[in-house]
Order: sequence, then structure tokens, then C-alpha cells
Amino acid sequence: MASVQIHQVSHVAVFPSPVTETEELLLPLSFFDAHWISIPPIQRLLLFPAAPDLHYLKSSLSAVLRRFYPLAGKLTYLPATSDVALSCSPGDHVTFIEADSDGDFTRLASDEIHDVDSFLRLVPELDVKVLPAAVMEVQVTRFDGGSVAVGLAIHHAVVDGHGLWLFVEALAMACRAGEEAISGISLVHDRTLIRHHPRGDEIARRLLKKMVPKLPIINTRSRYEGTRRTFTISRDMIQSMKQRAKDGHIQYSTFTALSALTWISLIKTKAVELQARSAGFSMACLRIKEEVDESCKCCKM
Repeated sequence: MASVQIHQVSHVAVFPSPVTETEELLLPLSFFDAHWISIPPIQRLLLFPAAPDLHYLKSSLSAVLRRFYPLAGKLTYLPATSDVALSCSPGDHVTFIEADSDGDFTRLASDEIHDVDSFLRLVPELDVKVLPAAVMEVQVTRFDGGSVAVGLAIHHAVVDGHGLWLFVEALAMACRAGEEAISGISLVHDRTLIRHHPRGDEIARRLLKKMVPKLPIINTRSRYEGTRRTFTISRDMIQSMKQRAKDGHIQYSTFTALSALTWISLIKTKAVELQARSAGFSMACLRIKEEVDESCKCCKM
């Protein structure tokens, strides 16, 4: 198994900070956020055949964090109100880990059956077991030949999948075209817009008490242990499935066809107990344009 050696740990600050020096900005979690407090951090891995300049990557990260400043903050427990809040202050930063690996980058990027253990070594181990806890960490791992893996770990109570990819897209824009490329990005981080529900605070505290009754200690749920595999389904295959499922004048969507294929495959492999009341799976339906840069591949952990 490939080894990963960490050789430097530094911090990328939010500079200049959007938070004034005389105050700490507290953004209490809404009742939508509280449900995710005990979920393991989101982990994403970006593989680049050609290494980006690390100094430029750090400066771009600092620029993007000015707009996504809660990602550099900490999740904090407020015992006076039993709330959990995002704490943002002028000294906020993101831990930036630099490492080297003797692994086979080409195999990691191309295998259909993914080497999960090797992937996990390329993403940070964000410690969220006790509050206050950092929201995000970044790890950059160099391979022989100049390839690089960029791993992200972000607390799920702060960011959902859509928010994460907004951040990744902004970082890519800043790295590619400079800080001016993200000057038009405008984000709203004020959760009071959601907490306006008349019982919003009460619902959030009730959820926190249920999900994490021993605050500030958080018993994070175990991460799913299983294999990871990529299946490539071509346009012709999708059209064939739609034709086979055609029923009169009903035209099935691509999402419906792929969902049906997934369910049938799960049942055939006996991965779903037929006696169970329900079962679910996660799915992202993506339409990839031909001009998409093939130098970057993403893997959901």
C-alpha cells in the first residue's frame, strides 16, 4: 500500500478578514443545519496530473475564503443557550497540509474499483469530536512525476454538497484567472433568514439534544465501510434503457432510467433486503460538456 508522508503543516488566513477586529461573529446553526452535526465530515478528492503552484494555490485559497469566511471559522458550543454556532473572528484560518506519496497516481485516477484506503490517506482527518472544532482542512499531496492530489474535509453541519462545489468552483476560478475572476461572487451567510421560523430556535435545540446529547462532545457516526466503484453509462446505453422501458406515450427521463437501473441492480445483487420497509441511495445526475477540462477528476468519499 502506498505511503503518505506529511512534511509541512501551515495555516492559510482569511486576509483581510471580513470580520472586524473588535467583535466575534456568531452564526447559530439553523434547524436545517443541526440535523448534520453528528455526520462525518464531507471528504472530496481532486486529482491533477500536473501540479499547481502551491504558493499560488494558497493565495487563491485566502482570496476565496474572504467570500466563504465561515469555512475558516469554528463550530462552537454556547452553553448559555444550548446552541451550536459558527464562530468567525479576525484570526481565522484553514489548516493547510503538504505531503508526499510514493503511490501510483495513474492507477488511483483510472481504476474503476477505487482504492478507498489510499484515498483516505489523501484527505485530512478533520477532528470534530469535541467543540470548538475547525470547519475545514486542506491537504495537498505530491506524487512522483509531478501529479498532485488536493483533499478537502469540511464539516457537514456547515456546508452541503452544493455549497461545497460552489467553493471548489470559486477556488478553481481564482487559481486559473486570479482574484478578479471571483469579484462578482456574492454570498449570504446569515442563517437568521432561515431561523425566522417562529419556533426555529426551539426546533434546532431539540434536534441538537437528540443528535448530540453530550455537547460539547460529539459522537460522530461511523463512516460507511464499503467498496467504491465508478460506472460509466454512455448516452447510447441510456437511450436503449428508455426505449426498453417505453410505455405508450410516456417518455421517461434520464434520471428515472438511471434510478430504475440502480434499484434493479441493488435487488439483483441482494444488497437490499426485500423485507425492509425502505431503502435509499444517493445520486447525482450530471451532464458533462465536451469542453470540460479532463485534467481534473473528482471522487466522492
